[in-house]
Amino acid sequence: MKHTLFVSLTLFSLPLVAQKVDLDAEPLSVHYTSLPLKPFPAEYQTYSATLSANPSDLPAIGLSERFFTDNLKVSGFKKVKEGGNFNLELNMSDYRQAGGESKTNVTQQKDRSGKMMEVKTYYYVANYEHALTLRVKDQEGKKVDERTWLYGTRTFKSREFNTTADLNDYLRASLGRDIAVDDQKGMTAAMKEIYQYLNTQFGYYDAAEKPVLWILDSEKHPDYPGFQQALSTARSALATMKADQPLDSVRLLLQPAIAYFDQQKDKYNPEEKAQRKLKYACLFNLSVLHFWIENLDKAAEYANGVIANDYDGKDGKRLLEAVTDLQRSYVNTGKNTRHLKFEFAEDAETQAAEVKYDSNAEERKEDYKRKTLDLSPNTVQYEGWVTGTDGKEKQVLFLVESPRSAGLAFAYNGNVRYAVDMGARYTLSRIDKGKLAAFGFDGRTFRVVQYRTANAVNIGNTKVIMEVLYESPKYNAFLAFTGDNEALNNPPEYVIQQVSDLAFTSLNGLKFALNLNKGIKKVYESCPAAVEAADKEGFKRNADDIIRLVKMLEACAQ
Repeated sequence: MKHTLFVSLTLFSLPLVAQKVDLDAEPLSVHYTSLPLKPFPAEYQTYSATLSANPSDLPAIGLSERFFTDNLKVSGFKKVKEGGNFNLELNMSDYRQAGGESKTNVTQQKDRSGKMMEVKTYYYVANYEHALTLRVKDQEGKKVDERTWLYGTRTFKSREFNTTADLNDYLRASLGRDIAVDDQKGMTAAMKEIYQYLNTQFGYYDAAEKPVLWILDSEKHPDYPGFQQALSTARSALATMKADQPLDSVRLLLQPAIAYFDQQKDKYNPEEKAQRKLKYACLFNLSVLHFWIENLDKAAEYANGVIANDYDGKDGKRLLEAVTDLQRSYVNTGKNTRHLKFEFAEDAETQAAEVKYDSNAEERKEDYKRKTLDLSPNTVQYEGWVTGTDGKEKQVLFLVESPRSAGLAFAYNGNVRYAVDMGARYTLSRIDKGKLAAFGFDGRTFRVVQYRTANAVNIGNTKVIMEVLYESPKYNAFLAFTGDNEALNNPPEYVIQQVSDLAFTSLNGLKFALNLNKGIKKVYESCPAAVEAADKEGFKRNADDIIRLVKMLEACAQ
């Protein structure tokens, strides 16, 4: 049990009519280390804390992972990033909406004429589930504790509205936000309880109490000054008490007060009620003072004296119970004091890292992260890169739907997206020709260029995506995505660029449309090798042949 002795004693005067002997309960202040109910082995020094949660739930309720892990604390131990002699895992269940319904509240009110009228207001009741489960494991991986907070269905009731239209507007605009606020309040309150629970069960935390002494408050009584002086001495002595410091100096400072009450107890005749009352006060005070300086045998001795004195024997029994409870705590924890200073080995953190705990926290994060990619069974993933118009390059993941059957279509409603890894999630983007200068994936490179396609409907230069087939200082070869949805044309539009003047020649132009090889011989008549090849084996509309043509043009330009 935790020792909350003395703070619950009634703080009021006990008047004695026959003789003017009044006792007042005067509070003291003490500090000590609270001992745990479930102590870990004495050699345990470190612990770690993890949160397992759906990452999308955290921003929804306005709380961070750090909020939860920071509040998983156990006093008396060193918290480390991972491993440790024990581990605290807090598992947050996935948020689940559990139904809801609109309701009507009917009341009777008087109108201006005094007649009773029926007034209806409308509100919404939403049910949801979002629980926290704490699991505590020791360094052997054994579960030593498990407990759940916010278990089951939680209910949120909206404010009331005068019309159903106002209620429906609220449901569309604000219900989700208000449920999140309600959820956040529940989570915050639960974390306070979890913190208290952890330290009550396992921790050695600094505690403070205000026990009382029964002090003579009858100024005309001859012992009044002595009681008051003993109270002042006790208060001053106990004010120096610290949870992490030994009691030697406190005992020394407290000795005059103890000596006074010890001397006074023998002066009073228990046969007379007023004096029995004063004897009770002395015995009670001696038990209390010895208890707080951990002279438990003496505390028990004087508690028994309170019982035998028979003025208020119930107080004596409570004093004995407190002594017994503390002795049991000593046995339970292997301690012999509640004034403890905790020091940790220099290599404690290094040793802690060697211990590994199983957790699904990272798995849930990765599962959520994968879901942000919005993959379908037909999505093919490619590692790639994009270069912005500002020249900055970054690594991305390209996502292409059914590339083998559908090819590539770069328009907004096409089948090509790319994902940027933001750590906890991916952000998805379409190919934006206004922001990208180039990109690449699957061993292919694409550029965004100003180009006038040979497509008859084109009326001028526009930004076009072209795949780089071949690049050299003299000539480049591209495949232009100028069809519907920025896919390939039919036939595909191959483009040759003469680097010296940046001029583009579309092999889908009028000169090539009816007969590709006649067009090549005419346009590139200054390159004998190209003309001869067009005459003999000819060129076809495919990447290999277009690259072969460009290499011949490059050789002729040497």
